Amino acid sequence: MSRTLILLGKEETALCSLAKALSHKEGDILTAALSDASGLNQAIRTGAQSGTPQIVLIPCVVHLSETDRHMLSEQIENTRDTFPNISVRLADPIGYDPRLADILIDRADQAGLDEKPNVPILTIEGLVPQPVALTYKNLCELPGQIPDVSHLAPGRQGTGIQVLALLNRANVNPEATHVIFHATDDAFSADVRLDQVRENGFFIYQTNGRSLPPGQGGPLRLLIPGIDDRCANVKNVVRIELIKK
Repeated sequence: MSRTLILLGKEETALCSLAKALSHKEGDILTAALSDASGLNQAIRTGAQSGTPQIVLIPCVVHLSETDRHMLSEQIENTRDTFPNISVRLADPIGYDPRLADILIDRADQAGLDEKPNVPILTIEGLVPQPVALTYKNLCELPGQIPDVSHLAPGRQGTGIQVLALLNRANVNPEATHVIFHATDDAFSADVRLDQVRENGFFIYQTNGRSLPPGQGGPLRLLIPGIDDRCANVKNVVRIELIKK
């Protein structure tokens, strides 16, 4: 069903970031300051005039005050009177959703990585002259940066780096034919042909200007567009091994 979502909050920058993230899943996303009744009214009118059959107001806050609820109720009633053919609904605020716990853990893990810029997070070994250990800071300074990975993998978010840039940094032996990507504690590994990785492979290693937390697949999350295989999406990569088959 076609609908328009209006995100309500107190920080314009945060709302814009949320709107951008949601735009990959929802077509029409608008934003408005929670305390600005006139701005909210304009957003509602914009949504209504677009021809949408449904408008949903989503408070991007943990809690709604009684004053805010009263203001929103008035806006909804006014909209229903002006546009009787449009369904207008108020969603619950973010509240104390248990899923927030995972986000908080991600933030804590992310802060730990960012505070240790000189600690290696990736090792490249095998058919290379000598093992290479790269830090988060090293990754930020290498060529092959991808500022917005959504251009290569729709629906994904973050900053990436081409796997090719890492392989060039390690000076891979020409005899290597395959790459094994090892996850944390060797909980999972994926064996991929070297030519496939060189052509399309990239890592997501950063989100919102910070290191990618483990809960989102950090420190490095491998993606290889065009390969229909679970090896094309490996989370928590910490080691790359070059081999010959």
